[in-house]
Amino acid sequence: HRIFPYYDQLTSIYAKDRATRKDAQTSADIVEEIDVEDVATANNLEEGNNYHGCEDDVSLDEMDVSATQSQLENIRTIGLELSRSITSEKVLQESAQKLYKVLCEIEGLTEDGH
Repeated sequence: HRIFPYYDQLTSIYAKDRATRKDAQTSADIVEEIDVEDVATANNLEEGNNYHGCEDDVSLDEMDVSATQSQLENIRTIGLELSRSITSEKVLQESAQKLYKVLCEIEGLTEDGH
């Protein structure tokens, strides 16, 4: 049997994000983050509307602009994260396919003797 010297390192690199889920995000993860942030924002706005002892004189228009800007920043950030996640997933899939093809070409590495 011929030993493939970098097999463990390559599988470790490929499997790291999948096994630990560290830095690996799917589109479902990102959508869930958006939902959690939206609920938190809505709850904060509701709490602010119920608080009548506020001494600051802030108009509703200013509050709306602030909330809208914050949401736009969140949407932009989420869009960038989603784009990175999709790109990363595509690169991982392509790398896995290339690795599989190369490993299959190595004699003695597969059960059928190739």
